[in-house]
Amino acid sequence: MTVDDTITNSLNSSTLKQLNLEPPIEIPSGTPVFEAVDKMSDNGFGCILVTDGGKLVGIFTERDVLLKISISDVNESQSVDEFMTKEPDTLKVTNTLSDAVREMSSRGYRHLPIMDEENSKCVGIITAKQIIKFVVEFIPEQVYNLPPSLDQSMLTPEGG
Repeated sequence: MTVDDTITNSLNSSTLKQLNLEPPIEIPSGTPVFEAVDKMSDNGFGCILVTDGGKLVGIFTERDVLLKISISDVNESQSVDEFMTKEPDTLKVTNTLSDAVREMSSRGYRHLPIMDEENSKCVGIITAKQIIKFVVEFIPEQVYNLPPSLDQSMLTPEGG
């Protein structure tokens, strides 16, 4: 079995429930947009979920900040609801990692909310970074031993 086969099999058999998902950061619908940006920044996370009565109604991401807020005149009274992605796509904890890869790559997502088995509560967020880390675990030597740039080669080995 090749490394490619091993990675593919792992992506197809690993459920999202098995991953150490990032817990979601949530704010209520109607939160001022600048408060949402501050909370996202304070937590060092690239997205924040918007809920209404415990129900997921939107996702607000770095991309929304860059593409929607930076090009418009925004005042402090505007709600995050005006800038978020409403009714975001989600997956369930029972979906596989390959389902997440497929959804994220086909739609261009970097963050995807993961719902519980009943699809009633968001239990985490899968990120593109987590998927990359998962794949790198299978080929650490090839990734961590890359030279500084792909067209550069080392004339002598490093170290003693």
